[in-house]
Amino acid sequence: MIPGVDVSNNNGAVAWGAIARAGHRFAYIKATEGLDYRDPDFADNWGNAGIAGLLRGAYHFARPQPGRTGAQEAAWFCAAMNRLGAWHKGNLPPALDLEWSSGLSAAEVHGWAGAFVAELHRRTGRTPMIYTGRFWKHSIGNPTGSFGCPLWLAQYGPTAQVPAAWSKWTIWQHTSSGTVPGAGQLDLNRFVGSEAELHALAQSQSEPPRPPPSPNPPAWPGQPLMQGASGRAVSEWQQQMHARGFATLSVDGVYGPMCARACRWLQMYKRLQVDGIVDERTWKATWGPA
Repeated sequence: MIPGVDVSNNNGAVAWGAIARAGHRFAYIKATEGLDYRDPDFADNWGNAGIAGLLRGAYHFARPQPGRTGAQEAAWFCAAMNRLGAWHKGNLPPALDLEWSSGLSAAEVHGWAGAFVAELHRRTGRTPMIYTGRFWKHSIGNPTGSFGCPLWLAQYGPTAQVPAAWSKWTIWQHTSSGTVPGAGQLDLNRFVGSEAELHALAQSQSEPPRPPPSPNPPAWPGQPLMQGASGRAVSEWQQQMHARGFATLSVDGVYGPMCARACRWLQMYKRLQVDGIVDERTWKATWGPA
């Protein structure tokens, strides 16, 4: 079995290097919740987990309730993921965190989840994981339909008992109070297969064509942007990186450590030389497809 973690902004600053050194090989990272919340640490956690060498997947905390469809929440989730390319093949399948509802019947919640899965697949070509456990068994009547989704089981204790819709779990969150040396308390998970099988899961499903590059990107300024640089070109680059999902990156025209960190993430994602310096190739990639 392969160990991994899952995080949200509730974890504060995550020590991704320590997590990787402790042997964890994958991470699920909160992106969105409901219809109006984006995790403020999603972009940083996504980038830094990748720099540390972990396979990554994004998850959405669902808020099923009257007047709010699963398709609407799936669209909200996809918009946040698209800024970072988080649903693309090569990353773990996106995940639906299903553990809460209000004002819907058991059958309606199950149908809500099906609408979420269908819309996410329509937009991304990928079938999500479903994170659930006691909620599925005791709050929505233990339905037998899984919508073809692998199970990310939430159940704490020495053994794992899956809901009726599945014959086995793919990922098991076995504790919410585990510890990782140098990284503190975290949710801990296990993937049921080998590391090769984990990478195969990340390659599962097709993806739709990526959007074309943004029209008329600013001209290359002629000099690399690196720590200590300042001016209009830095501001333009910061604005575009902010639009890509780095919500915590200041647009102040000064290229500091946060810029270098965001740049390294982009270079890694675009398979460029990872040095934290915005050269001409990195500049053009910043305005390229998501």
